Amino acid sequence: MPDSDALLHYTSITEPQPLYVSLDDNSPAYTMHLIVANTRDTPVYCNKITLYLPSGSHEADLVGAGKISAINGECSASWTFKRVSDTEITITPPNNKTAGFVGIKDQDIKSALYIAALRITLRNLHINTRIGTARIEITENTGETNNEAGFFRKWHYYPVTKFP
Repeated sequence: MPDSDALLHYTSITEPQPLYVSLDDNSPAYTMHLIVANTRDTPVYCNKITLYLPSGSHEADLVGAGKISAINGECSASWTFKRVSDTEITITPPNNKTAGFVGIKDQDIKSALYIAALRITLRNLHINTRIGTARIEITENTGETNNEAGFFRKWHYYPVTKFP
């Protein structure tokens, strides 16, 4: 089974880098910038991205149990960052509309509807104590035309390595 059927591409940068597991409750918190872009030739339209952050004490969990409620964040391009639950965060375009991510061949499009990339910042990540690879589940409501009737929920698992 593939790790993704998403139309958008995801990558990240952490501060500091690389991401180290916590030694105890006094270990520093991390910041992760998740960059969302379109690597296709033509535009991709999106009206919601949802992040599910795994928490607990296992290798596949990102943050420690009880530590996820401290996470806060923001988005670039006036998108809205909203906590839905302890593990779920939704990201929506301004005014809950649809936004277009320009395609590689369309970089010269100049319109408020289109963006080149989106930065989602997650702050105050208290990484759990287990070395391994956590997988952030990302779902996106996207389509290849600016018509929500043609949007589908696509998913992607983004791996995050935690070093000793």
